[in-house]
Amino acid sequence: MKLRSIALAGVAAIALSSPALAAPAGWYLGLGVGYDNLATIKAHDATPIFGTVAYSDNALYLGAIGYNWGNGLRFEGEVGFDEHDASQAVVLGFGTITKSTIPALSGGESTTTGLLNILYDFGLGGNWGATLGAGAGVAIVNHYDRVAGFTAIGGAHSVFAWQAIAGLKYSLSDDLELYADYRYRDAGGSANYRTVL
Repeated sequence: MKLRSIALAGVAAIALSSPALAAPAGWYLGLGVGYDNLATIKAHDATPIFGTVAYSDNALYLGAIGYNWGNGLRFEGEVGFDEHDASQAVVLGFGTITKSTIPALSGGESTTTGLLNILYDFGLGGNWGATLGAGAGVAIVNHYDRVAGFTAIGGAHSVFAWQAIAGLKYSLSDDLELYADYRYRDAGGSANYRTVL
């Protein structure tokens, strides 16, 4: 069985870091938590698509350590984690399976990421600023989707991951910023997962 690329879109908000707009060069730390939406995946057995699995929305947790070059350019290493419950599976020959059907759907998916980001900050006037950036690295994608207690999709794989970042930020002080951004995250590639369907 193969799973196509898994796309994640999230908004990370409320972070702590040293300001990057007018700050001198130096190291900073960042923390973030936000809303995460996992796209429906298409499941394959050999070549034909035999079904799809949808997941509930949940939180995305981020932590970063980076270096600000003092000219708007920043480099950082970022780790992230999100976890989603399986909410609905549509399987050819079985129909729609949910948590309330017999057989019932349970389990879900988790993703742990390690990315290297490059970001550019520019001022918008006053304490306001904006950020554009991108990152690439690795994701560990773990599926533990179950039907009637048995593994329907299972296994963990390391895959290439990337993200695009756009956001706004506000400097509360010389050492504290609040930011809200949108991140399109993709953990792609084909991987073989165990299946009993």
